[in-house]
Amino acid sequence: MQSVRIHAKGDVRVEVIDPPSLEPGAVLLGDGYTGICGSDLHIYFAPEAMAWDFTRPAELNGAMWLQVMGHEFSGRVLAVADDVVDVAVGDNVAIFPVHTCGKCSICRVSDGHSCRVLAMDGLQRRTGGMAEVKIVEAANCFVLPETVDLKLGALVEPMAVAWRGVALSAPEWALS
Repeated sequence: MQSVRIHAKGDVRVEVIDPPSLEPGAVLLGDGYTGICGSDLHIYFAPEAMAWDFTRPAELNGAMWLQVMGHEFSGRVLAVADDVVDVAVGDNVAIFPVHTCGKCSICRVSDGHSCRVLAMDGLQRRTGGMAEVKIVEAANCFVLPETVDLKLGALVEPMAVAWRGVALSAPEWALS
């Protein structure tokens, strides 16, 4: 299958790789769209400025470069593991790309975005949005309403990040 992978600073390639296999708790996605985030540009031009060392295995999951890029993505569910109940084949989904340890004090008292071992799809995971077929945890899939197409679905994550920033900095009266 075709994918876009980063090999090193300034080295992004379109390559054919093996498709992922279905695992417990996961879904396979096809179709969909992927946004190019400012983080993707930082990784390409200055990975040393990021919080992660992409040449070493990620603490959370061991992932490292080569990496399929893209963390702002949507897709159509092609297959679901036997233990998946909230997502079905044919669903259009938006992906929440953040993965945390869930155990540290930060994760226990907040939403985990400051987790010391945080990893994201398309940065330090086994997959990213820039592949023909992607594997993601079903828990990170948000089924889109029928009125929301896959193009808009790829924008859910950046819109949520933007809204979170507004919500954290805006006075309460501005949010009602």
